[in-house]
Amino acid sequence: MNATDIKHPVLDYARIEFINQKGLRVFRKRIDPVSDFENLRTLHLQDDLSTYPVQEDRFDYSQDVESVWKHYIHKKPHEMWTGTLVKYLFTYSKTRRSPYYAEDPSVPLIHEGMQLFCLLNLAGPLGVVGMEVLKIDEDKKVIELAYIEGGIYRGLQRMEFIEQINGHTRVIHTSYYKAEGLLGKLIPYAYFHKKTVGEFHQNMKNLLLNH
Repeated sequence: MNATDIKHPVLDYARIEFINQKGLRVFRKRIDPVSDFENLRTLHLQDDLSTYPVQEDRFDYSQDVESVWKHYIHKKPHEMWTGTLVKYLFTYSKTRRSPYYAEDPSVPLIHEGMQLFCLLNLAGPLGVVGMEVLKIDEDKKVIELAYIEGGIYRGLQRMEFIEQINGHTRVIHTSYYKAEGLLGKLIPYAYFHKKTVGEFHQNMKNLLLNH
């Protein structure tokens, strides 16, 4: 079978929850012309991250590093990205060549090649961001995600899980970013991103404590 013979999945927009119809129209305008999730581009490997602004946030856990690491990698995306600031929309798995929606019981755990699409609530209906899981390194305890081109930001997010002397765990969340387009330049990334990252890790901490 040739690459041109492969039919790419069609999104069921009725199963994706948007703020309003304007948000739906904007999202379809960006995604429908592509319709090929395999070729959505993320951060280029040759990009020099030293040219990107950097933001670092730290989150401490009383649990050991293995427990915290397994907690993060054994969660489904709609469980991880849920809150008032970041609204999970849907996932596309490049390995399974299939989209998954929030209520879908068969949605897989996060894995390399998984693409996540979320709505930034403070940015209004235009604030759709996509990220792809680039790396889940079991040995180094590192998760890396890159923004998908076409959104309001470009860059890389890295989560490192570090064992502390007291047996506890510290998660260092490092973000390399650049604003894309007028909307990205109007939204103060550092302030807004710090709030969304904090919400994400607080949600993960609550899930761990309630497990």
